[in-house]
Amino acid sequence: MPSTPRRPPGAGSVTRTPAGTWRVRVRNAKGQRVCIGTFAEEVEARAVLAASLNRLAEQDLSAVGVTTLRAWGETWLSTREARGVDKERSVWRRHVLPHLGDHALHEVTRAAVSAWVEKLRATPATTSKAGSGRGARVSAGRTLSPLTVKHALRLLRAALAAAVDAGRVRENAAREVRPPKPRAVTHEPWTFLDAAEIHAVTTCSAIPDPERAIYTTAIYTGLRLGELWGLRWEDVRLEGDRPEVTVRRSHAGATKSGKIRRVPLLPGAREALGRMTGRRDGWVFPGEHGQRRRDDDARWSPGWRIVDRASGARERVKINGYRERAGITRRVRFHDLRHTCASHLLMGTWGVRLPIEEVSAWLGHSSTAVTQRYAHLAPDHLSARVAAALSPAGAPSGGTAPTGSIEGKPLVSQGRAMLDSNQRPSASETDALSS
Repeated sequence: MPSTPRRPPGAGSVTRTPAGTWRVRVRNAKGQRVCIGTFAEEVEARAVLAASLNRLAEQDLSAVGVTTLRAWGETWLSTREARGVDKERSVWRRHVLPHLGDHALHEVTRAAVSAWVEKLRATPATTSKAGSGRGARVSAGRTLSPLTVKHALRLLRAALAAAVDAGRVRENAAREVRPPKPRAVTHEPWTFLDAAEIHAVTTCSAIPDPERAIYTTAIYTGLRLGELWGLRWEDVRLEGDRPEVTVRRSHAGATKSGKIRRVPLLPGAREALGRMTGRRDGWVFPGEHGQRRRDDDARWSPGWRIVDRASGARERVKINGYRERAGITRRVRFHDLRHTCASHLLMGTWGVRLPIEEVSAWLGHSSTAVTQRYAHLAPDHLSARVAAALSPAGAPSGGTAPTGSIEGKPLVSQGRAMLDSNQRPSASETDALSS
């Protein structure tokens, strides 16, 4: 005999009593089922239940005293810091709510969370459809990655931890649930530009000067996209024996680590910034109307744009990414320019090889364990060094000359100076602290 489908949590119930009347029940704040009345007719009982649930829905409650994970999530997310909350809302909406959103908080048990994680692992992944309307997505031809599942679980764990602190539940049911292990890969998930490609990008006359300055600065500083868009001219020092940029913000907020750091300017970045025309105040890389940029990648990657024709028709037109003008047709994201900086600092392409501790400080990583992800990029460089060592004495190794290498003063001294400067405030910061 097929089992009766389980009612959604918080939906209440109407059941017939031995006396032939109809009883209406809902749950209280402790999860206990309580009766709110009995009625002679089933129609009347269901009408009362529906009216009660409608009133409670207007107050974002699923039943008397019962808060669903959906309602709690809205409350909790509204208290989060502005930085990154949009991405958190996206993960919450796409991966948490469809499976657990209608559960009352006390019904989000460890077993329910474990079952949800298993469902996520088998959920087909989707991706944005190029040129389609906002929010349109198509199949990615695979299931959700373990990293996506891990992020969703981490978000649920944080939401439930806040619910425990608020006294809504006794324990965090997601705390002991383990995320899936990363899949074994047969391809490298990261990529970077080699020395020849760096030269092609930084010297390509087909790329407009403003965008070329952005790409060059990104390559030689390793700043994140938001850090580039949050960079102001007062934080750039081009002259003196220690040219550097002070990274204070990402977009409009604090940096990802929440700390201020100073990044030395390699010759390539110094020259690119020095060649920039216009006013030397405000944002270094402003938007079209002088405002702070948002999340665009300065037309690095190919994309699509809707164009209004004179006839009144709207046409979808492909926009060639500027990286293609430099002859780079393989998939290299704007964020890979940061990987490019890290990789060449580790490999010593620009005159000296920095230790991983200094590269970690340069990039603003929380620990060297984060920087270690770039270590897999070294084999190509190691192969080239081995080939050079085994070649006849005096014969060219066939390698590409270092791009933007530093002559004279070793870069490692600049790296140590950067580490020292990261541990003491600047004059303006000292003034701010004393005021």
